[in-house]
Amino acid sequence: MSKKYEAFSGSRLQNYSLGEFDDQDYEQWRALIEQRTGLQLADHLRTYLQSGLNRRMQKHKITDYEEYLEFVTDERNGLREWSELVDSLTVQETQFFRHPASYQFLEDYLRNSIEQTELMRSIEIWSVGCSSGEESYSLAMLADKILSEVDCLTSYGVIGTDISTSALAKAKSGIFNARKAELIPEPFLDNIETLDNKIKIKQRIADRVCFARVNILDLDRVPIRDMDVIFCQNLLIYLRKWRRKEVVNRLAERLKVGGVLVLGLGEVTDWTHPKLRQVNCREVLAFERYRT
Repeated sequence: MSKKYEAFSGSRLQNYSLGEFDDQDYEQWRALIEQRTGLQLADHLRTYLQSGLNRRMQKHKITDYEEYLEFVTDERNGLREWSELVDSLTVQETQFFRHPASYQFLEDYLRNSIEQTELMRSIEIWSVGCSSGEESYSLAMLADKILSEVDCLTSYGVIGTDISTSALAKAKSGIFNARKAELIPEPFLDNIETLDNKIKIKQRIADRVCFARVNILDLDRVPIRDMDVIFCQNLLIYLRKWRRKEVVNRLAERLKVGGVLVLGLGEVTDWTHPKLRQVNCREVLAFERYRT
C-alpha cells in the first residue's frame, strides 16, 4: 500500500509515493514526540500525525518514514526541521478571555492584592502555553484595566511562552482575524484597533507583553521567577497525568509568596504542594502560595 502525493519542484510536476504508515511507525513517532515535548498523542490522532509528517516529508522529497525520522533526529541538521515539524503538529487555535470565570477570579485577586499590600512594584504574569498570544494579551488587558482604576504606582508585565515558533511569531505581530474580537468583552474593546478584516492590539498593551520559546520539559532551565500570576490552561490535558503533576510542581516554585497558579478545570486532580493551598472557588482551579 502506498499513498500518492504530487508536488511542484521548479516547473516540473513530480509524483511521490509514500510508504504505508504502520503501527511500528506510529509508535516510534509518538514516543519521540512525547520524549521531546511531553505531548501525548491519543490513538485517534494517528491520521493527524501522519498528515503532518507527510507535509514535511513532501517538502524534503522523502518517501520513507524511517528516513525522515533519521533526518529530524540528526544532531547537526535536524534541529530546524524538528522545530518546523512541531509547529505543524501543535494546536494553535485559542481565543481571547477563553474561560471568563478564571479572568473574573484573577481580577478579584489582583484588586485585593493591590489594596491589601499597597503595591509599589510591577505585577508579573506568566502565560504558559500561550499559543498565538490571545491569552497573553487578555491578561495584559485585564491588568491594565485594574491598574487604571486603582490609585497606585504599580505597573505590570506579561510574558507568554510556547514551544511553537510559528505561533509565537503570530503572537508577536499582535494582529488577529477580526472574528476574534467577538469574544473580547466590551470593557476591553478599546485595547484593539480595526484594520480591514483584522484587529491589532494597541501599542500601549503590546509594549507590556513579551514572548519566548519554552519547552515545558525544560522548565528547570527557564529563568522565570517570582511571578504574581502563572496562568496555564488547556496545555496540561495533552500530557500524561504523572507529567502534569511534575510540570505544576515546577511552576509552583516560580510563584512569589501570595502569587497564584491558575489551571484549567479538571486538568490536575489529587495534587497538593507544601507551599500552596487550593483557592475555594467552584468555577476555577487555582492555587495560592502561602503568605508568611
